[in-house]
Amino acid sequence: VLNRRLSPAVAIVHASWVPKGWDPRRARAKKQYSYRIWRSPEPPPVWWHRVVWVHPVPLSWSRLERGADLFLGRHDFRAFRSEGSSAQTTVRTIAASRWIQEEDGRIWRYQVIGDGFLYRMVRHMTGAMVEAARPDGSLDVMIRGLAYPESKVQALAPASGFRHRNDPHTVARHRRCHCHVLTRRWRAPAAAALEGSRSPRLRARCLSGPAQQSGHRIDVESRDAV
Repeated sequence: VLNRRLSPAVAIVHASWVPKGWDPRRARAKKQYSYRIWRSPEPPPVWWHRVVWVHPVPLSWSRLERGADLFLGRHDFRAFRSEGSSAQTTVRTIAASRWIQEEDGRIWRYQVIGDGFLYRMVRHMTGAMVEAARPDGSLDVMIRGLAYPESKVQALAPASGFRHRNDPHTVARHRRCHCHVLTRRWRAPAAAALEGSRSPRLRARCLSGPAQQSGHRIDVESRDAV
């Protein structure tokens, strides 16, 4: 029933009950993000264009690694967020922060795992490391940003290389996420639609906060590129 009401680009593959007020963003103990940079002088294949930052400028691998190590542990990341964040606290704990080479060195991937992230925090972290790894760069800006949270790290990596958890091919061709499905008026429970009733047109909120009047979690597959 739901699939008939959705765009062909989206398919509901599973539905299950969760407690009322369940929030997918807060249910995870840790979150993992990746950022990919295309390092080859040749242009990336078509399917990579929207999931990498094309950056052939010389970078120091060892400086990137040292920069990633600086983020490990518990820090105040206020300097590494963009304006508009509504977070109550800017202190976060980073459990893993590392660079990995993929695709025979053509892609440099930054992987970070933590208990939470601020608005554009990973992109600021990546941008700061890339700035530091340039021939005339330095780690001083990153060190100062962690030591003095009231300062501001201006470097911001483009959104193109930023991804949540998934492998780039999976993200580009077959994305899966959890959604809350509610009616147009946000009143009738999603169970009515799941059981085949003729309720008003439904819409899905993907990772956008706690369920309002429903206790359903929906697994959604998107066949479009992100």
